[in-house]
Amino acid sequence: MRFRLIPREEKFFADFIALADRIVSGATLLERMLASDPPAWDTALQIKQVESECDALTHNIIKRLNSTFVTPIDREDIHALAKSLDDVMRLLWRWTRERGEGRRPK
Repeated sequence: MRFRLIPREEKFFADFIALADRIVSGATLLERMLASDPPAWDTALQIKQVESECDALTHNIIKRLNSTFVTPIDREDIHALAKSLDDVMRLLWRWTRERGEGRRPK
């Protein structure tokens, strides 16, 4: 085992995997919602919950990035990847919300 004078934060990879897993969950919910006829608009609330979880994960990644001295890959790449993954889930939620306006039970 090598000793590092300056520790390198490796948790970013686990966070990216967790973020990707949440995106898969959101896409699966959207697929399930649209598979029924008529679409199950009540599932939109679950999709919103997943989107909120992705926001929290992204916030934690950026917060850790700002407080980490040595990162496993370039800071700009970590930031861009976190933002891009979060954007995917945000677009899934936005599409769900826009298609569901006026169709969901009140």
